[in-house]
Amino acid sequence: MLAGTTELDGLQTIGWSVMARNSEVSFSFEAGDVAFDVVRFALSEGVSQPFRLEVELSSFNGSVDATMLLDREATFAIARDGVVERSVVGLVTAFEQDESGFHATRYRAVVESPLARLGLRYGSRIFQQVSAPEVLATLLKEHRLLDTRTAFSGVHELRQYCVQYREADSVFFHRLATEEGIVHWNQACDGRATVVLSDRIDSAPILDGPVLYQPAPAGDAPGPHLWHFAHRRQLAPTRITQREYTFHNPRYDLQHEAKAWTAESAVGDYEHYDYAARYKRDEAGKPFTRAKLSGLRNAAEHARIEGDDARLWPGLAFALTGHPNAKFNDRWRVVSMHHFGEQAVSQEADAAGAEHGNRYSYQATVAPAHYDWKPEPAPRPVVDGPQIAHVVGPDKEEIHCDEHGRVQVWFPWDRQGPRANATCWIRVSQGWAGTLYGFMALPRVGHEVIVEFLEGDPDQPIVTGRAYHAANRPPYELPRHKTRTTFKTQTHKGEGYNELRFEDEAGQEEIFVHAQKDQNIVVEHDETTKIGHDRSEDVGNDETIAIGHDRKETVGNDETLSIGQDRRETLGRDHVIGIGRSRQLTVAKDLIEDVGNVRTEKTATDRRAETGGHYEHKVSGRIDIEAGERITHRTQVLELSASQTFVLRGPGGTITINRDGVTLEGLQHVLKGPVAFQSHGEGNALQMLGTPREALLGDPIELNYHYDDLQPIARAPYRLLFEDGSRRALIPLQHRRHQLPQRDRLSQRSGRLRTQPAAAFTRSGAPGIARRSDARACRRRRNLPAQWLVVHSGAARRAPLLPARGHAAGARLGTVARPHRVDVGARPVARGRHRRR
Repeated sequence: MLAGTTELDGLQTIGWSVMARNSEVSFSFEAGDVAFDVVRFALSEGVSQPFRLEVELSSFNGSVDATMLLDREATFAIARDGVVERSVVGLVTAFEQDESGFHATRYRAVVESPLARLGLRYGSRIFQQVSAPEVLATLLKEHRLLDTRTAFSGVHELRQYCVQYREADSVFFHRLATEEGIVHWNQACDGRATVVLSDRIDSAPILDGPVLYQPAPAGDAPGPHLWHFAHRRQLAPTRITQREYTFHNPRYDLQHEAKAWTAESAVGDYEHYDYAARYKRDEAGKPFTRAKLSGLRNAAEHARIEGDDARLWPGLAFALTGHPNAKFNDRWRVVSMHHFGEQAVSQEADAAGAEHGNRYSYQATVAPAHYDWKPEPAPRPVVDGPQIAHVVGPDKEEIHCDEHGRVQVWFPWDRQGPRANATCWIRVSQGWAGTLYGFMALPRVGHEVIVEFLEGDPDQPIVTGRAYHAANRPPYELPRHKTRTTFKTQTHKGEGYNELRFEDEAGQEEIFVHAQKDQNIVVEHDETTKIGHDRSEDVGNDETIAIGHDRKETVGNDETLSIGQDRRETLGRDHVIGIGRSRQLTVAKDLIEDVGNVRTEKTATDRRAETGGHYEHKVSGRIDIEAGERITHRTQVLELSASQTFVLRGPGGTITINRDGVTLEGLQHVLKGPVAFQSHGEGNALQMLGTPREALLGDPIELNYHYDDLQPIARAPYRLLFEDGSRRALIPLQHRRHQLPQRDRLSQRSGRLRTQPAAAFTRSGAPGIARRSDARACRRRRNLPAQWLVVHSGAARRAPLLPARGHAAGARLGTVARPHRVDVGARPVARGRHRRR
């Protein structure tokens, strides 16, 4: 059964009595090369509504092939007095052969607007960066509708993303047109069907001449006219407010308003408010809002008419005349029409109802011509739930995103296949998104994502999740590692990964961190790390630690530090080390210490130092060594050198060596062992011939008594005192030296030599005040003080030489008073010029 059969059958119930028999009207139908007689028809058409003609036909040809007519153009014409007043050109979309009579066969056909082809294709597809008129033109071209004409007055913004989702092309075409305020109508031009697209209905033609309104019976009318006109006004929204959201400007509400233009809008104040108005720019929001209000108000004022003036068709404006209400005698525009017609046929046997003749009438809806009439907004499809998609990008690219972290995906229902730019840039839901903070993990090319749609709108997708599949496996085998929670990445265009992993298996709990290259941790304030057991740290190359203030490190037990090569420490100020027990320092090679100021060491008990090679100690200032008991140096050769003054000081005397010579100062001077005094040049020197351990038996001891400038003191008396108590007086001659006889050898006396002034020697041998007789004896010998040379065990030491009474220290001895000394030794010492006093 044809889809419109009910409408054709309903013609029999129409009250034809309101119409006079009109034999001047005739109908014709041609499809392909076949002409048919029209028995009756019903035609529905309207603005932005593809027409549909259902016609019952009669033909003497009883074998018309339907396949030769389907999807072919057919022409239906309404003529009056042989002149065609209206023709409709469309496509045969259905053809049915009915009963055959004695002479003719009945057929039924459905002819629709060429736009009907769009209703035959159903699917889903994506358009990007195109305007709505461009999308509509694409659809028309794909369906071979080349006879189109456009009349756009406004600018239609490019649509970044426009989806036809599970819709017939006709539904998508109508929805897109109504959103943009585009109307369309069919207009027969030169025998061809032409589809006209326009964003203003007033671009449609205006009928030449008025249309007569005559409510009298049809038989009294002079010609085609309207016999019914019912004007209607009804409440409708008077204003509209719409809002949208764009993440490009989240604080801007994209609100747009529109109000009714006509005075009739004063009837009430009814606002239509809608959110998610499907625009993202003000340039699109204004016309969208205005077009939607026009669609909501398209029935606020209209009229229902009936008549038989076949010149009218949807979209056409006409002037009404003859109405008793003068305000209705104005311009009106046809919005929709329903035509009905019946025609008597010549075959008498098949001419049921032929006695009624030809009849034609229509019912139509018209609106004031000055209205910017728009069709009601068409509902958009709603995506019922999330969908699976795959991230796409250019060839050889692993991560493809824009500055907002958006990605492009491919939906499995998109038959064009995975490719770059398969969709618009789609935002990706993140776990946390703040101003320059939050969480960011971009799905990569090839990843499977879960996409949802804001408000169920297929034009507003957003990635809300990700999922593994057979090709993209989880990082760890499951369910073997079901206790692991991990965040693992993959090196971009390389091998490697970063990972933060949690292991929750009982007894194996672990937090694992892996950095493929660098790890940077920034702590703005405090960091506290508490480790219950061991800690291991392995640095393959260098480690740098910078501490702005203090550092404290406490080791409860032992600390072991092993450095393969060098270690350098730089301290800006002090370095304090406290060691509870021992400290051991082992240096395999050199140890260099550089102290800029004072170095102080304190050892509570003993200190031992052992040097395998040489020991050099250089001090720019002085060295003070103080030992509570004694200082012992053991060596093969001991050399002490002073560039200015060398002093050996003890409780009994001092030895001073300077540029003036060698000075021995002490209460007494005792020399033990073989000694000899030698004179060279102008000075005297005391030369040790051998120490008690080294002197041979019988070696003589030489005495050299001289001044500091090494000038000999000739004929000065000497007194020798040995440890056994024996004494001996000597007077050196001019040859400076005096050699002890064989019987006074050191080996026989078992002692060493020392000197003591005669004036300080008493009869008992102990130091004391000199006797007056001894002083006189000294004066008689050229006023020179006598010297006691005391031989005892130990080193010879110098004692001050006290002059006899009448000779104060430093007084002249004869004409010259000079300091003097006694040198005991095996070779000359302290040679050189000395200062005379």
